[in-house]
Amino acid sequence: MKKFMLWFSGIAITVITGIMDFVFFPRIERDTEGIKAFDMNSFGYKYEQAQKFLDLIDDEGREIYLKKQLPLDTVYPVLYTTFFELAFEKLQGKKKPLIALPLMLYVFDNLENICSVKMLRDRKTTPKLAKFASTMTLCKSLTMYTIFGLLGWFFYKYRKEK
Repeated sequence: MKKFMLWFSGIAITVITGIMDFVFFPRIERDTEGIKAFDMNSFGYKYEQAQKFLDLIDDEGREIYLKKQLPLDTVYPVLYTTFFELAFEKLQGKKKPLIALPLMLYVFDNLENICSVKMLRDRKTTPKLAKFASTMTLCKSLTMYTIFGLLGWFFYKYRKEK
């Protein structure tokens, strides 16, 4: 069952990533003068950038973000948390010292999404909210890069031992 869940979650996150990155985000960002959506700023953003994005996004883009992108992004963290936890278990054996990383990633992504919903619904932000949301985006990105690096390292060691 674990092998099935590893494959299923891996395929599902690949499909969802494709839908978000190649369908939703290009449409959401169409009229924003090159300003990326909140989720797409891996290293965070400033208050002014967030507010300008909110000022420029058109009603259709806002609806797609709120009613398609963000609902899909509530399923996404569940799937990648499952995938990463199972991958760590497979590559590390029964030791689970890194299980906290996928859970931290899950929390950062959900907090980022909550902030995004608030800013998009209000059509404005505050410096404190933008800073918190940006920090969650940065934490999410750094945690994700750390997980990818560790999985790559463990995969290398796993393949070398076999």
